Amino acid sequence: MSDILIGMDAGTSMIKCAAFSTSGELLASRSRTNRYDTSPDGAAVQSLSDTRDALLDTLSELVRDLGADRARVGAAAITAQGDGTWLVDANGEALHEGWLWLDSRAADIAAEIERSPAFAAVFATTGTSINASQMRAQMLWMERHQPGILDAAATAYHCKDYLYACLTGARATDPSEGLLSFGDFRRREYAPEVPRALGLGARAHLLPPIVDGYREAHPLVDSVAGATGLPAGLPITLGYVDVVCSALGGGLYDAGAASAMTLTGTTGIHMRYTGSADEVVLPAEPSGYTIAFPGGGFVQLQTNMAATLNIDWILDVAREVLAAHGVDTDAVDLFDGLDERILAATPAAALYHPYISPAGERGPFIDSRARASFAGLDQGVGYHDLVRAVYEGLALAARDCYASMGRIPDEIRLGGGGAQSLALRRIMATVLDRPVRVADRAEAGAAGAAMIAAVKHGYFDDIASCTAQWVTPSIGEAVQPDPDLTVLYDGLFEAYVAARDASPTVWRRLAQLRAGDGGR
Repeated sequence: MSDILIGMDAGTSMIKCAAFSTSGELLASRSRTNRYDTSPDGAAVQSLSDTRDALLDTLSELVRDLGADRARVGAAAITAQGDGTWLVDANGEALHEGWLWLDSRAADIAAEIERSPAFAAVFATTGTSINASQMRAQMLWMERHQPGILDAAATAYHCKDYLYACLTGARATDPSEGLLSFGDFRRREYAPEVPRALGLGARAHLLPPIVDGYREAHPLVDSVAGATGLPAGLPITLGYVDVVCSALGGGLYDAGAASAMTLTGTTGIHMRYTGSADEVVLPAEPSGYTIAFPGGGFVQLQTNMAATLNIDWILDVAREVLAAHGVDTDAVDLFDGLDERILAATPAAALYHPYISPAGERGPFIDSRARASFAGLDQGVGYHDLVRAVYEGLALAARDCYASMGRIPDEIRLGGGGAQSLALRRIMATVLDRPVRVADRAEAGAAGAAMIAAVKHGYFDDIASCTAQWVTPSIGEAVQPDPDLTVLYDGLFEAYVAARDASPTVWRRLAQLRAGDGGR
């Protein structure tokens, strides 16, 4: 009886492997940390072999936990961190340490491409703006500074693609990552004109074939089967990129509904599901991602550089003041009762732009000089009014991102650490004027990968039927908008956009001052 599915999720700092019943019940899970290194030049890299070994060790631990039930495993699937560049030679051996999505060395090149006349056509084809995280920008940096490594390469992988090759020997990438840098999202295939327009036409042979795990799988190689205890030849599915699998497992998809998901973690991620390419609305200013979704749909995605980092900052200000007066406290102390104090504070007492990251902002506009700010302060504004304004700013940033992708969806699913806050859920619902729900799906990324395998291997007919059993029961009751505040927040959003549009000159002048040139 084959009624267990394994999902693998190789994140930047954590690798997780989880076993699920075919009905979606979490049976067992294992995880371990994964190390990456940074340097002052903006590099952020990770060892390919160490990541592979960490995955296999974690997988082996999970299989041992299953004991005799390992024989019931019918399939496995993998997802992993997105973007980045992992180059291997013709023997599949690593040529360098993998470049991560955190690597910023290609930032100037990405900005140069964005300003070039050719990029409008590239954006229209891929549906995705350019940034230093992406393979295309990173390969251009290598082309200019380390061409030898590209000459020696046989394949340019993303993290999950490399790990899939280690598991199966197959040279492949999935539709989500294959298309967003070098493809035509409407045709769901590579577009040769894109690498040519970017100056990478001579490197197009490095791109692996696009394999859709929704329809195709490869067998586990004997060496990995022997090392992990999994059955030889076990079908392995190449999942979509982690943000798609996390969205699938976390409740983004809702058959027949215009659904969306906001993840409020360190960064803010805002995703809108569309059922076909015809429904995709590209922002007027090139920004964000258009990413293929299992079954033929798409996720449109906008990301804020900082989400809960803004909350951490405003609470750290309070800690600093208290420490100056001999009161030692930590974030846990400050969070105690915070929701109640925020909800009792004055709505729209101030306007806050949540651009607290020193890297600026990237959604729904790109400006590395953007910085956070309060506006509209007077002496009646108290500390908890400011904290509420920060929460409102996160919700306004979400609305800004959704508005750039068309009509705000009918319902928002909220995830990430910020979703635990009742105050944020209520403010988000009211600012967006949409119901907000939180999904409690354990190991959402690994679950999303396993769900793709579940459909591929016939446990379900399609993503809709799989979602109905694996995810829908975990979605909580809706938090409804406060009708007494929606008009107020409509006006606050208009002010938010107006102030944002008026700020680039100030951001530029402040950046000049920080650089020490006197603001000239």
